[in-house]
Amino acid sequence: MKRKFIFSLFVFLIIPFCSPISNIWASSSEERDEYIKGVLSKFEESSPVVTPNKKTEAPQKKHTFEGGSEVYRYTYKEPGLMQQKGIWQGFNFAYTFRGQIPPSAKNGMLKLEARYCWGRVDYDGSLSDGTPFTLDDIPDYIFEFRGLFGNEFFASETTSFTPYLGVGYRYLNDNMHKKYAGGYERESRYIYIPKV
Repeated sequence: MKRKFIFSLFVFLIIPFCSPISNIWASSSEERDEYIKGVLSKFEESSPVVTPNKKTEAPQKKHTFEGGSEVYRYTYKEPGLMQQKGIWQGFNFAYTFRGQIPPSAKNGMLKLEARYCWGRVDYDGSLSDGTPFTLDDIPDYIFEFRGLFGNEFFASETTSFTPYLGVGYRYLNDNMHKKYAGGYERESRYIYIPKV
């Protein structure tokens, strides 16, 4: 039953397309030549193919949003005193605007980035009296913000580069006091100039 249906569908769809061709080949050689000339003339009348200018016709998007997740190994050391190690995970987000920033910069770029990560670290060091001391699963977290400003330059239709300046802020919090009564809360704050 299926074979008959498929064959009927094939005949119904294909035969109408084949019949003009079979009529042409069955006719005289003059008629065939006229038909072929008519088909070729349609190709000659068509406009030539033009490759688009990627630089002007396919510009980068004006507004771009990005987001992702990350997992990494964290290590903090104070040589001869202590070290902390652990696995961290988190999220990062970025927004990029491309346009006239300031109005004189046609290909300006402004990018804002943020990330938040957390993890648990293992402490290996000593107490204030020199007694060796270890502690596992200390909760830590970090957040970071960056702002970048630059201008995009085109080296070719497919290659561009964007030199930029910016500023970043990073905050890290280590909560040893939550796992050990004699511990302390360690905070680190950085203000820096991004290089990557």
